[in-house]
Amino acid sequence: MPREVAQERFDRLALLVRDLSYAANEREVGLVRSCLIEGASRRDESVLSARTPHNRLVHVTLGSADDARDYQGTVRDIRITGAHPWFLSGEFTDRTG
Repeated sequence: MPREVAQERFDRLALLVRDLSYAANEREVGLVRSCLIEGASRRDESVLSARTPHNRLVHVTLGSADDARDYQGTVRDIRITGAHPWFLSGEFTDRTG
């Protein structure tokens, strides 16, 4: 198979996977999920990374006085507020630690 054909098929598949992932994540918006907090995001220390029971990645912005280490390893209820192709955005259902 020519390289161009293989690349075109791969690109179509990658777009399909992205679109299906985004659609699945959109269905989570508005729901509250009990999530395991993994710790600070690798890209932004002011954002927590968490996992839903179905292993979806959720990012939650920390308050200015919060420390990610205080949340690591805990399970918290998170309201899903936004969908993206590869992760969800959310907020704690309560802002108390």
